[in-house]
Amino acid sequence: MKYITQLLLGGILFVVAAICALYEGSAVRDIPWEWAYTTPFSQLFGISIVTGQEISQLDFLVYAAKYQPVFPILMLISLCYSYFVLRHWVVRHYPKAGQLLTVVVSVLFIGASIALFKASTTGGILLFWLLLSMALINSALSFKFLKPAVQ
Repeated sequence: MKYITQLLLGGILFVVAAICALYEGSAVRDIPWEWAYTTPFSQLFGISIVTGQEISQLDFLVYAAKYQPVFPILMLISLCYSYFVLRHWVVRHYPKAGQLLTVVVSVLFIGASIALFKASTTGGILLFWLLLSMALINSALSFKFLKPAVQ
């Protein structure tokens, strides 16, 4: 029951932060010169942006992360909190699956931090360091699985 409560808390914080980040990121509609640099998902989906109304919701999160990173960082922190709660439960009940989960998520954290390595905005730099620290914390926790050789 305590795990469910903590996961719900993390989920609620994530949803509230996501709504706020989407609201802040919607400002990109009014800044046409940013469309070429801050709309990677619209470009990936092949959407031609003419009026700003065509911009993908995911691009709102990109804009918010670059220029107003408070709520995207709260989203990431709540997601990491929920992951660590879930990881603790999985490791406790299914150690082999917990080891696999830890390795996979460490790789995802490292990949995401590498993607932000050359970030030029304050938000991008903060997210890079946060993702890198989460990767290091998660990797350090994975050493818990290493058992000394029996002699």
